[in-house]
Amino acid sequence: SKKGKEELNDLFVQITEHACTFMKADRATVFFYDKVKNMLWSKVAKGTKDIRFSADTGIAGEVCKSKRVLNIKNPKTDPRFNASIDKKTGY
Repeated sequence: SKKGKEELNDLFVQITEHACTFMKADRATVFFYDKVKNMLWSKVAKGTKDIRFSADTGIAGEVCKSKRVLNIKNPKTDPRFNASIDKKTGY
């Protein structure tokens, strides 16, 4: 139902906001993994619009593959950093 989808979206927004607070981050994104297409896509991205890219790409791709949390203080200095996402989102 439409109401159920809205409630689920609200839940993801709350999760993202709490993740930012907990991790002391200025942004957070909830990504979903499409196994068939090997793509990551954002359901909720605090401060930006929808994001889609290969699961083999960037820090988020590493998190997807390793299934572990990463909190990187300066991701732009990380060799896995994918600058094209920041360019798309204007971050």
